[in-house]
Amino acid sequence: MRLAGEHKLPAPQVSPETVRDDNPLAEIADCCAAVAREMAADEFSIFTVVHAARRSRLVAVLDSAFPSVSIISRLISTAQSGELADRVQISTKPFWWSGRGASSLRTLRWADPVMPPFPGSEGIAFPAYDERGQGALLLFTGRTLELDDRTLALHHARCFSLFEACAAARNQTPARMISLSKRERECLSLTANGHTSEEIAAILGLSVHTTNQHVGHIMEKLNATSRMHAVAKALRMGLIE
Repeated sequence: MRLAGEHKLPAPQVSPETVRDDNPLAEIADCCAAVAREMAADEFSIFTVVHAARRSRLVAVLDSAFPSVSIISRLISTAQSGELADRVQISTKPFWWSGRGASSLRTLRWADPVMPPFPGSEGIAFPAYDERGQGALLLFTGRTLELDDRTLALHHARCFSLFEACAAARNQTPARMISLSKRERECLSLTANGHTSEEIAAILGLSVHTTNQHVGHIMEKLNATSRMHAVAKALRMGLIE
């Protein structure tokens, strides 16, 4: 596509109808990586908003480390998760942060500055939603991002398409191959909502030891390296909402 000023900007295309059946999330990850390169970002992350009993939070469903979970996704999920999830629910306006005085992000008129969620980074976040109203946040980080108001709008539109495709791809993943018991699904959902083992045990009337056993079995079945990794994989596969 050609934009104003005869500047040609490649446009990665992805939609729920064209996602590959063999590994749908891999194609979406490739498209996200292409968008990241266009703004000189080193990494990307897609988070979905999970509504917890006490406060909504972000859970990573896809990022630069696919099929694993990146360090940045883990930091965001544990550090500023609640605050960023709240922003997604009240505004579609992108927001950015930077520790550099000469950053191009400071010229953006249609994006808000925020405090860095973690030190030593520069990044921009795009709120997005699927057709059901499920909120998400697409994050791009790097040492020196390159954006202006014109490309900001283009990338934001792409983020909506990317998250919609990501949500569709999760429904295509063969979750039927993963067998979780009713109790394991309950533990997994409560873990996604931010509850600790002690809190899950109290809610379900279990001992902490039994709760940890269930969580361990979940991680083993999902081939996950941590609870957060298990939640991310379960969300990707549509095992939990």
